[in-house]
Amino acid sequence: MKSPPFANFVLAQTDPDAFMVPLLKTLLQGVEAPQPNYPRFYLWLGILAQLTADSAFNAELHRQVLENQPWMADRSFRTITLSQLTVLVVIRIIQANFATHKDAFIHQCSLAILINFSAHMAHLPASLVQRLMKIFDMVARRYLKITAVWQDSASPNHQQLSNALHAADFHLYLDMLQVFIFVFSNTLHHHLRQNAHLIYSLLQSKEVFSTLQSDPQVGDAVNNINFVIAYFQACIGEAKLTSPSTEEVLQVIEDKSPLFRTAELPLTPWRAGFRVAAPNLEFYTPYIWQLIVKHSPLSYSLEEAVLVNAFDNEIG
Repeated sequence: MKSPPFANFVLAQTDPDAFMVPLLKTLLQGVEAPQPNYPRFYLWLGILAQLTADSAFNAELHRQVLENQPWMADRSFRTITLSQLTVLVVIRIIQANFATHKDAFIHQCSLAILINFSAHMAHLPASLVQRLMKIFDMVARRYLKITAVWQDSASPNHQQLSNALHAADFHLYLDMLQVFIFVFSNTLHHHLRQNAHLIYSLLQSKEVFSTLQSDPQVGDAVNNINFVIAYFQACIGEAKLTSPSTEEVLQVIEDKSPLFRTAELPLTPWRAGFRVAAPNLEFYTPYIWQLIVKHSPLSYSLEEAVLVNAFDNEIG
């Protein structure tokens, strides 16, 4: 973070919810607004990405338990940890960005936050896991569809698909796919025994992971996940359940999780080509000057403020 005093102040707080809850509310309302205030949204999202890079801060967020927040308009949670609330908001940001804006910086920062949280995501509730898996399934299927058509250059739909999606779309889905695979794998390495719902959802998506195993871009990355899937599939088979219910499968997972040796899941550091590229000074400088002009007691000649007028419609 570019301001160490501010970062140290926030990270040292014993009540991070006092800062985080308003921040998350601002981010969610900002990205779901008909006309987002991008400069302000970028600043807040960038701050969140930097804060979550601190492991001690993430651990503290996991210990903070909150009542359901009315502004979330989600009744699936009566109580939720601050870390789970953050992940839930990030999921909503990703969904909104996919649906409308497709903004690269929002996409990058959101994925960075998920990476930062992956080693701390224990006891994920079913509803939160379902939201994560819904995005993953969508991304994986679109990625596989693109690669399948590109591999068949003789396909009559090849040129049409290329015009519609372009190479940028391929890299967008590849970035997201790599991040989700890393998040799942890292979460399993650190908290497999505390994530029965995640394991259950991975079992439901076993066909997708099996297909990804042969993909040259992500094949090696899904080894850990497929290893976990195979282990629990065998456990369920040994239980000899007839038409097992969700509760019965979860019980098998919880019973067999303590026997799983997480040491067999190698911890792979994040090393993909994905990076967060912050907007440069040409973006931030006009926005900062607009804030100064709007809130400063000094008088400025707006007719001559070319730099400020460049972003005149962005300030809220």
